[in-house]
Amino acid sequence: MNAAAQTPLQRHIAQQQGQLETLSALLQRERTVLQQGEPDSHLLADLAAGKQQLLEDLNLREQRRRAVQQQLGFEDSADGDTEAATRQGCLPGWHAVQALAAEVARQNRLNGLLIDMRLHHNQRMLNFLRDCAREANPESGLYGPDGQARQGSGQISSRV
Repeated sequence: MNAAAQTPLQRHIAQQQGQLETLSALLQRERTVLQQGEPDSHLLADLAAGKQQLLEDLNLREQRRRAVQQQLGFEDSADGDTEAATRQGCLPGWHAVQALAAEVARQNRLNGLLIDMRLHHNQRMLNFLRDCAREANPESGLYGPDGQARQGSGQISSRV
């Protein structure tokens, strides 16, 4: 069906499907970057910004779809969604949107787990390095465990 012959609900569902496909591809790219030994932090920041924008766009599109659905006289509920899609001839598209939304949620959870694993790994490495530095020279830090400056730190030696 061409775009001109589509009902408003069909257009919204088709646009949501396209946005979800774009978000899915972005999440796949994010996962690929996260799985690298040394991920590009600038690229991750760009991907996060893109993801945020797509999520905002999807939310707006969903609000518009619900408004059109209600204007057509259907409930704003899961049953209303299915009934509206059935009567407007776009049930397969609606099912595709639901499946894509579930897949995108799964991908986002997976990426979140990867990020969490990296954060925990980095924290363990920092703790290890800090412990090694303390063992090697317990008095080398500028500040003691109480947060106060250590005696003699930052002073110029009079032996020079």
